[in-house]
Amino acid sequence: MVSSHRRGFSLLEVMAVVAIVGLLLAIALPAIAGSQQSTRIQQTRAQFARFSLAVEGYHSRYGHYPPLPDRAVVALEGEHAWLLPCLIGQQTDGDDLSGTALTANPDRVRFLQMGPVDLDDRGHVIDAFGNPHWLYIWDHDGDGWIRPNELGAVPADVRPASPLPAGVYWCVQGSADQPWIASW
Repeated sequence: MVSSHRRGFSLLEVMAVVAIVGLLLAIALPAIAGSQQSTRIQQTRAQFARFSLAVEGYHSRYGHYPPLPDRAVVALEGEHAWLLPCLIGQQTDGDDLSGTALTANPDRVRFLQMGPVDLDDRGHVIDAFGNPHWLYIWDHDGDGWIRPNELGAVPADVRPASPLPAGVYWCVQGSADQPWIASW
């Protein structure tokens, strides 16, 4: 009597299962990556909303926006790095305000609460993608509008088609692997 008992899977069966699993992963991974990017964009826009509320709170307290150069767009780094400590009421390392930040916020009011996800290891503001290149956009000339041609560093394809009403807006400079994100 010959027994036809099999003790495992054939090579063909194993290869078929591997191919099916590979196909399912190829379909699922782009969707997962797309949802992660979408989540990061929404997290960045939530940061924009918090920062805008902080600047509007500053405006309510002092009757003007933080003193910045006479242009619509400034970066939150370099010569304007003082804006962040001004809004949080202290230096990012916890030290007391000094220099321009203290002059701009003499009452040391905390308009913005920072979380660990908002700062990199050097104390610079970052978005959900880890990008430190934030642009602060405001009605610098007081005419009640921010026009697309006033958005200097913002690429034309990111700029709004029509003027924005006066207010505070934010934009994060993208790179090859991440998009520009704007609050408008």
